Amino acid sequence: METIDTNTTFDSPLFHALARDAVGRCDGKGDFEAITAVIMSCTAFEAFLNELAQFAITEDTQHSDSMIHELAVSQRIAIECKAPTLDRYDYAWEIMHKTQLDKGSGCRQKLTTLFALRNSLVHAKAEKTSIVIDLTAQPPAGLDEAGWLGQIRELYDLPKFVKALQSDGHVNHEPQDERWVTRICDRRVAVWAFDLVAEAAAELIQPSKVDAAFYKRLIELSLAGYETRKSKHA
Repeated sequence: METIDTNTTFDSPLFHALARDAVGRCDGKGDFEAITAVIMSCTAFEAFLNELAQFAITEDTQHSDSMIHELAVSQRIAIECKAPTLDRYDYAWEIMHKTQLDKGSGCRQKLTTLFALRNSLVHAKAEKTSIVIDLTAQPPAGLDEAGWLGQIRELYDLPKFVKALQSDGHVNHEPQDERWVTRICDRRVAVWAFDLVAEAAAELIQPSKVDAAFYKRLIELSLAGYETRKSKHA
């Protein structure tokens, strides 16, 4: 068969929709679907960056736009070097915005938290805990204190990403003797992850110097077009 043209597929909206469905299944009763929302949100974001790179490389063979050429070269090298997802985002940002990205604020800082959370979920490992005696704990009224073990507590360390989520109001501070995996099973975390990747993708392709046709295709078909087809999930 003769090839008459080339095209680029966009699947990031599908993965983002799966994250949205997981958000919808969070009902406040042990929201374990929040784990699915986090993982699928990150999958959608990674797919978006792959799509952006593939589309830029395809467009670079057909047009002479210097930004698209620079983006295509940068992403091709990043892919060959197996650069981390967030590094690839940074490279694309600097080329498309003509400025260095502040990693310590805004969406970029939150993306660091999100991907640290995702990585800890998909690469889970055993944790060390501390068994302590809580002398302030008192037995329920009428219970014989001699046979009560309520003063023995098992405490868990909290990763930095959980503390960041607590600071932003997405995760509760109490109870203290609750594992981080259980803590993040919260609808607030699911909504946060879903919204964050959409916002970060949309921000990336917003600069005024982006080629109009390039922008139009990304905003219509990729995860970056989330705002144009946003469904109510709150």
